[in-house]
Amino acid sequence: MLRERAALARERAARCAARASIHEAGLPTGEQSSQKWHEWMRNLFLRAMSQHLMSAEMHELLATRIEAWRSHTETGSGPGLVEVIAAQLGTASALATLSGHHSLPAMVVASDRTARAAHDLELVMAEGPATEASGGALVTAVGTTLVDRWPHYGPAVAELGIQAVCAAPLGTSRVGIGALCAYEKVPAASQRIATSTPLMAEALTQMLLGISRFAKPGEELAIMGFLDTSDDQSVVQQGVGVVSVQCGCQPRDAADLLAARAFADGSSLPEVARQIVRGEIRF
Repeated sequence: MLRERAALARERAARCAARASIHEAGLPTGEQSSQKWHEWMRNLFLRAMSQHLMSAEMHELLATRIEAWRSHTETGSGPGLVEVIAAQLGTASALATLSGHHSLPAMVVASDRTARAAHDLELVMAEGPATEASGGALVTAVGTTLVDRWPHYGPAVAELGIQAVCAAPLGTSRVGIGALCAYEKVPAASQRIATSTPLMAEALTQMLLGISRFAKPGEELAIMGFLDTSDDQSVVQQGVGVVSVQCGCQPRDAADLLAARAFADGSSLPEVARQIVRGEIRF
């Protein structure tokens, strides 16, 4: 299924390239207004071409990794989609979030421990790139800009060795469903991830929302199985539910209380949530 999707994406990329060439040929002729229209259409098709090629590469790489994993007795969990995205972006770490009904995301998928730790800091300190990008904005910060933009999050994430971040919204112009965040330990790579992350976010949005009209029934939902096997976020959601009952408050307020406790204890959000669920911490 993944290889079929890759082939379909390449076909779309080829069609977009052909349409871009038509408009490129129309640039030298016609009036100025016509030239601007051709230029706009050419750029539109070139961007779509890049997006489809990135989607094809993502499907192919994931398929290759699954094959390699299966050839080694299939012990443990298979390769994660965000691990593939990080490899394709050529960045140190990557993370995707899917929006929830309150201040905590419904799902957090990290490529490695560094990305997970960076997002835990963001939740505890109530500021950071994924939080802003989930609202629909493209966010980039590098070096001292991290501290200038996020006084609490910036210094803390720098201690993880992260020197540049780029976060792009997932979803459409009307409906946001989360964010894709790339973390880099080399400041010079900031321009590269600032260019590639938005395109990857568009490709991932198509994969998650299943807007492909040629997809077979059930294929889109199958993609969700490649996300993550970590139970961290489910534990956090359980912790929010427990705090909500104990304090008689709304889930949004319970999420804030949980994050405040994690900040005060200097601990991660999942660990505090586990202590709450086990009854070791009570509000």
